[in-house]
Amino acid sequence: SLWYAGGEPEPWLSAYATEFLLRARAAGAAVTASAVKDALKYLAEITDEGGSDPDMLVTRAYGFYVLALAGQGHPGGARVMAEQLDKLPTPLAKAQLGAALALARDPARAERAFDAALSGAERRWWPVDYGSALRDQAAIAVLLKESGIEGDRLTRLLAAMPGANLSADGLNTQEQAWTA
Repeated sequence: SLWYAGGEPEPWLSAYATEFLLRARAAGAAVTASAVKDALKYLAEITDEGGSDPDMLVTRAYGFYVLALAGQGHPGGARVMAEQLDKLPTPLAKAQLGAALALARDPARAERAFDAALSGAERRWWPVDYGSALRDQAAIAVLLKESGIEGDRLTRLLAAMPGANLSADGLNTQEQAWTA
């Protein structure tokens, strides 16, 4: 839940918070093992749910990535989702799925997912993941770099991103997190 334990679950934010905990732990921060374990269990349940609701597809794609980042990937589910890339409503969801597949050592599907993320499809407003076009571009750049599926994709993406005129004061929280 976002504001209190008895509130409505926020599955996408749960994946975001879990990724934050994993990255903080990898950077040397003290992170309670039980918190990470519980969060990963929740994400595993979310990714196993299935369904074609766009909100859930975005969350499941992110969940597949975070689970893979934690070494607990669900490559079978990620591969099934990769056959339906056109149903993922945001470029970032496609890239997160690509990163999950790269971590599962499935470079062909990972490349297809990243190519779909970079296909030029414009980001539409999507409230579930608190995103923007800039946030998606920055996050995709990080995922490309970390996945090793760069090729010339990263160069092209970075060339299309805003440059010197970008001010930290004008960025939202998501944009700040991915451009730091």
